[in-house]
Amino acid sequence: NEAIDDITTATGWLTYDADHKLTISKANENDYVVYAKVTDKSGNVSYASTDGFVVDTTAPAVTVNGAGNGSEYCGNVTVTAEDRLDITATLDGYNVPVGSGILVNTTGEHTVVVTDAAGNESTVTFTVNADHTWDEGVVTTAPTCTEDGEKTFTCEICGGTDKKAVEALGHLAPSTY
Repeated sequence: NEAIDDITTATGWLTYDADHKLTISKANENDYVVYAKVTDKSGNVSYASTDGFVVDTTAPAVTVNGAGNGSEYCGNVTVTAEDRLDITATLDGYNVPVGSGILVNTTGEHTVVVTDAAGNESTVTFTVNADHTWDEGVVTTAPTCTEDGEKTFTCEICGGTDKKAVEALGHLAPSTY
């Protein structure tokens, strides 16, 4: 807990009303407890404190499969969020549990909004594609007369790879003279 030195001390007798408010103007992100010492006209002293409160101005950290905002994916996507306070989330405007991640398995553009208990908000938008978009592929192992080769295809969207066999060439007849 940090001491806050810029609180004005009340002098004289103050009757409680809505105009007497405690304002903490130099608070940094932290956990705080406010203590009060109250002395009545007879000199009796009493102490009180709050249960504590948190000053938080940082938005939750949101991650989409290790990438982030504006990314494009093929297949299922898991969105995770972290914050020091409790968080809530929406997926395309619908409330969803955060738990160990938000699974998104429908194609199209999606928006996840995560809000912490202090009202700080993070928004991530991403696109999920139903299938990979494969390139023409590269022969990574050339076939021989007796052995199959291998061709590697790379998805132009997510960078995933797929390998396919390239059939052995077989023995070629010598050219005719």
